[in-house]
Amino acid sequence: MTLLRISSAQRLADTIVERYDLKPPVDIEAVLSKFAAIHDLVRDIPNIDALLLGLDGDLQEVFLNPARLRQRRRFTMAHELGHILIGWHQAHELLCVADGESDDNEEPDLPVRISGFDVTSQEIRAQELEADAFAARALVPRRFVESIADMEVAEMLGSLEDADVSVPAGMRALSDSLAPGYVFALLDDRNAVMKTWHSGGLRTGVPTISGVVRGELIDKKKALRTLTDTGWAYHYGRRIWWGKAEVDLPVLAVGTDWKPVLNQIIHDVSAGDSVMERSLVQTISGICGSLVNDVDDATLERMAGLLVLRLKRRSELDSFVGHPAFSDFVHSRAITLYEALRRRGPRVYSNLR
Repeated sequence: MTLLRISSAQRLADTIVERYDLKPPVDIEAVLSKFAAIHDLVRDIPNIDALLLGLDGDLQEVFLNPARLRQRRRFTMAHELGHILIGWHQAHELLCVADGESDDNEEPDLPVRISGFDVTSQEIRAQELEADAFAARALVPRRFVESIADMEVAEMLGSLEDADVSVPAGMRALSDSLAPGYVFALLDDRNAVMKTWHSGGLRTGVPTISGVVRGELIDKKKALRTLTDTGWAYHYGRRIWWGKAEVDLPVLAVGTDWKPVLNQIIHDVSAGDSVMERSLVQTISGICGSLVNDVDDATLERMAGLLVLRLKRRSELDSFVGHPAFSDFVHSRAITLYEALRRRGPRVYSNLR
């Protein structure tokens, strides 16, 4: 349900961008003022970014923390606009609290850490996530990202600064709107990973990239199991490591009878070891079976590319991936997986307003 609602919030932001022809840097205060009265809180209240009053009434008022820096205030205004416009967000008053992991005053209003597993707490968490998704998409419109998507990564990140949003907000919006295949990591002074973003939005089927772990140095050898290109760039003076995987693979017309090919490869690489043979069959079957469930919609070429990525990231499958008939297996198996995806049909994220 959360994924469905986040997608709806992002589409609503796209509608607002089109309606008001918004371009970076978006004048978010002007847009918010069309829907609410904007005031400053009389004083700095620690950990409070904004107070929204009258969400369930005819008059909405937003009170902003005057101590927050410009980019954070901009994100907060977009976040409050999301609360106002997303139809199922209702409350007489709403406090928006800075995320407990924020490391400085420039961080955006990321999802609030609310304890408890009761229905009310879960609903508040969901609404904060949705407002964040709306804010990121409104401040960094999808059409803007599409206009810079073909640039080299360093140039792309330079152009992203035109949006005048913080590093986390900008990287999130960039990643959500880019085609699947990119991974970005914000690094600290030790070059350890602080945060990561994967492109393509929700349910792309792209597997987690090995070797890119929060709090650790990047293991390039592991990362290159699935990535075809990597590099470094700077965004607002902060170091960003990036990688790109090829997620589309041309498929040859080799037919759909993949089982004999699989059996031959496993026979060759297992060398009569029945335990290894069973393990390989189970692992490969699990990877293939989960792929259709993990993808909302894809072309035949995308299914083939995703299958290769998922198989390559598993070190225990190195001999399988290195077999001369591996490509034949991928092509024939991708066809049957694509047919299964078509039978299921694309998931449609309905607007829940």
